[in-house]
Amino acid sequence: MIRAWICAEGGARAVSPQEAVGAAQAGTGHVWIDIEGDDDRTAAGVLAPLQIHPLVLENMVLETNRPKVDNYGRYLYMVVHSARWEGARPSLQELDLVLGERFLVTYHDGPTRSVMAALEVLPRRPDLLTPRPARLLHYLLDVLVDNYLPLVDHVAEEIDGLEEQVFSRPGSALHERVVRLKRGMSALRRIVGPQRDTVLALTRDEFAAIPADIRPYLRDVYDRLARVSDLLDSFRDEAATLLDLHVAV
Repeated sequence: MIRAWICAEGGARAVSPQEAVGAAQAGTGHVWIDIEGDDDRTAAGVLAPLQIHPLVLENMVLETNRPKVDNYGRYLYMVVHSARWEGARPSLQELDLVLGERFLVTYHDGPTRSVMAALEVLPRRPDLLTPRPARLLHYLLDVLVDNYLPLVDHVAEEIDGLEEQVFSRPGSALHERVVRLKRGMSALRRIVGPQRDTVLALTRDEFAAIPADIRPYLRDVYDRLARVSDLLDSFRDEAATLLDLHVAV
C-alpha cells in the first residue's frame, strides 16, 4: 500500500503517488510518500523520478538494517526502529526514511504507530511538511521515542516485582523470568544505543536536508532517547544483581 500527501498553498491533501513524486520533482509542493509492505520493484517504480540510489531502495525493503543515517548529498537515508512489549520480549519494527529538500519517503512492513499518528494529524497541521519536510521527520521521531517510555516503565515494574519475590517466592520460575527480562532488555539496548547516535548525528550542521531551526527539536528527541538508553543500562545491572541474589538465596 502506498499513500501520498502534498502540501501546497497552505493546505495538505492526499494525492496519488505519481502526482506527489511529480510535484517534488517539479518543485511545486512538499510531499510525503508512505510505502507499507510493497517490494523493492514497486518502490523503485514509484520513486524512480526522484533518482534515489538503487542501494537505498534495496536496503529499504530489508529487515536487517541497524539504526543509521547515510548522507547522499541531495537526500538522507535513515533507519530507525519502533518497539512495543509483547509477551516476554519487545517486538521491534524497522522504519526506513529518505529525506530530501521537498520530499519525505517512509517505508515499513506493517502498521507503525508513529506513521499512523502523522497520517491522522497531517490534515490539521500542514506545517509539518512546510517549509521543509524535516519537520515531519522530527514529528515521526518524536512519537517513536515517546512510545519507548512505556517500555521503560514496564521493565521498571517487572524488576520491582521480581525484587520482592526473590525472598518470598524463590524458585526456578523466578530465575527464568529474570533471564527472559534480561534478554528483552538486551534486544532493546542493541537498537536504542545506535538509534541514539543516529539522532545525535542529525543535530549537527553537516546535513543540508536538516535546516538549522529543526536541530534544537532533534536534540530534545536525542536527550529523551539517551535517558532511555541510560535507564536500560541501569536495569541491566539490576537484573544481573537479581540473578546473583537469587542464586545466593
